[in-house]
Amino acid sequence: MNESQDLERRYRRLLSLYPKAFRLAREQEVLTVLMDGARPDQRWPRPGEVTNLAGHGVSRRARQVAHPDGGQQRPRPPQWVRITRTLVGIWLVILTTIFCATGHWWGLSLLTFAALHFWLAYHNIAFTDMWGGPGGSSPPPSGPGD
Repeated sequence: MNESQDLERRYRRLLSLYPKAFRLAREQEVLTVLMDGARPDQRWPRPGEVTNLAGHGVSRRARQVAHPDGGQQRPRPPQWVRITRTLVGIWLVILTTIFCATGHWWGLSLLTFAALHFWLAYHNIAFTDMWGGPGGSSPPPSGPGD
């Protein structure tokens, strides 16, 4: 085997870390770009290429495991969910202040839940998005660009 074939074989081995669907759709394209960017006497993938290909391949596989439905985005919950979460977070901060002012320091534990509500409100996430509850498995709405 010559150097070019060795390098191509090694790139293919790295691309095997990607999910099969990705490889079927893009492997030849990615391989062409990698081979075009290689030095004439290069026999091994560069360390940065190895890190990049391995990291992205593993993360794509992890995403595939986490989202077996193809990772389609779920529709966002209505705006009132964000407002309610923000108000609940504010209420929990007020309760924490009241409890701590009266010497009940265990009230500080409520800040964890306040932070959770603020985070969920900021990202506009409903629990059905996280655990696939009612409405969580519907396909995304199609837009004019589809």
